[in-house]
Amino acid sequence: MKIMVINPAPKEFCSMKQTPSELAHFLEQTYASPGTQIECAFPEELIGGGAIHLRQMKAGAVCGFSHHLLGPAIIKKALEAQENGFDAVVQLNNYDPGVEGARFVLKIPILGVGKASCHLAATLSDRIGLIVPFDSSIPNAYRMIRSLGLSDFISSIVPANPPAGKESTTEEVLQCFELAGKKCLHEGAQIIVPLCGVFIPLTFSANALSERVGIQVIDTLAIGIGLAELLVRCGLTHSEKAYPSFVKIRSSEISASKSS
Repeated sequence: MKIMVINPAPKEFCSMKQTPSELAHFLEQTYASPGTQIECAFPEELIGGGAIHLRQMKAGAVCGFSHHLLGPAIIKKALEAQENGFDAVVQLNNYDPGVEGARFVLKIPILGVGKASCHLAATLSDRIGLIVPFDSSIPNAYRMIRSLGLSDFISSIVPANPPAGKESTTEEVLQCFELAGKKCLHEGAQIIVPLCGVFIPLTFSANALSERVGIQVIDTLAIGIGLAELLVRCGLTHSEKAYPSFVKIRSSEISASKSS
């Protein structure tokens, strides 16, 4: 089984420290079943989404705007995965940019780790606490939760507000998330979903935060990869009735327009 894991931002605008091969090795060793091959890929910069996403991250002002710009490049990369024989695609960003659009042109399953993790949390508890990166992330998280039909499950949405725009230690960042997690617990959370994949699990593990807070913290990447494997094994993908496609689209047809 081959799964492509797509980072939402182009490599040159990505704040992730791991190389694609290092990340793929980490994901295979940590999450994948024996026999599952994982390849990590970055989309190209089509319409400026990567540059704007990086600016927002450095300013601690990720609001969701860049996710809309990143969508076309993610769809193109997902199509390339299908054309090159991959069995499934997992999109790394917890706000699932590009996933809905890609389903109109893909036959293989594509998963957004945010949606999958929130729905799983709702099967395991009655009250979910969400941790988002920054204050600016809260409105976008509310919109996503409403679109998933999970508003009644959410006890609170709490920003971690880790240091932005400067070097910081893992412990400093973890302390910010610990405070946010404890606030979620105080406000009634029975389980926590961190909507901030670059920090959890790629800076520190969900288990590390869970031990400090005292309740379960969902590892969104574990859910995304595990569910992708399950869908492939069961021969399932998104419904063609929900995402009808009447014209075959190639990845080469999605590109930035060239000015004359």
